[in-house]
Amino acid sequence: AERAITADQLNDLADFARKVLAEVEILGERGPLRGVRLTPDNVSMYNIHDYFVFPLTLPHRCSFVDLVSTADAQVPAWFISHAWSTRFAQTLSMLNFHMKAHALPPSTAYWICTTRCGDSTPGKGAGRS
Repeated sequence: AERAITADQLNDLADFARKVLAEVEILGERGPLRGVRLTPDNVSMYNIHDYFVFPLTLPHRCSFVDLVSTADAQVPAWFISHAWSTRFAQTLSMLNFHMKAHALPPSTAYWICTTRCGDSTPGKGAGRS
């Protein structure tokens, strides 16, 4: 329960995904995006997991938080519930709005399952939880 992702770390993931999606043509494999080029505007939480979180964490057999955190613990201050089909940009926008509305620092930690998944199945966590 001490492996939440900070808003800074989630925004860094978004920046990385934006750069990759601008340079690499990735076609969606799920639902309405099947066969459609993924862009920063349409990439879903499923896609973030499938094309970014999972490939980066698989060799290390850990969660994304375990991969990017330098802290021994990142205790969640907030829990994010989301639909996997939600666009990542929307999730990030809502998180950034929440931070601004509550005057929270970018180091605020959120528990979000997408960054806790360390295996191929969304909704299952790996590593420390």
